[in-house]
Amino acid sequence: MTFLKTIGLPIISEQAEGPVAFMKEVLINPETGAIMAISLVGSKKVISIADIRQWSMSGIRIVDETAIIDRSELIKLSEFSEEKVRIFAKQVAKEDGRVLGIVHDFVVDTQVGQLTQLYVVKKAFFFTVEKRIIDYREIVEILEDTVIVKNDLSGKKERIEEFFELRDKVKIMTPARYN
Repeated sequence: MTFLKTIGLPIISEQAEGPVAFMKEVLINPETGAIMAISLVGSKKVISIADIRQWSMSGIRIVDETAIIDRSELIKLSEFSEEKVRIFAKQVAKEDGRVLGIVHDFVVDTQVGQLTQLYVVKKAFFFTVEKRIIDYREIVEILEDTVIVKNDLSGKKERIEEFFELRDKVKIMTPARYN
């Protein structure tokens, strides 16, 4: 399940008639890639992955509202800064420092509670020029603002040809004095 498809999913308590909250973010253990918790829209509260009964495109099921707790109550989660457990929109760079882009989306396996893939995009002037799918096994380290990946990536890389075609057309249409 991709992160972008899960934003705003209702949190459904088996004890309540309707949603008790809405999902904001997936919080990842930066050391293992395991899902630790989900954060909630408009709240500083979280739900531990252990308290989630079912996770589907129609919503996230919990037993009751007691599963909604303060971040500080999850000992492992409180060991990391708030930025370190977030993956979305982080810069992605190789071990040698070369920047590959930013995390545009990511895939989590909700059955085992694990990050499985990063969708990384590189942009130039608001255009996507390159897309990559990076397997979680390629991740070396997750820092506050950057995900470091191996230098010898085996993931798929796709150059966005439309960008380069558009760039070439703009060069042709630009008067010579601006070239």
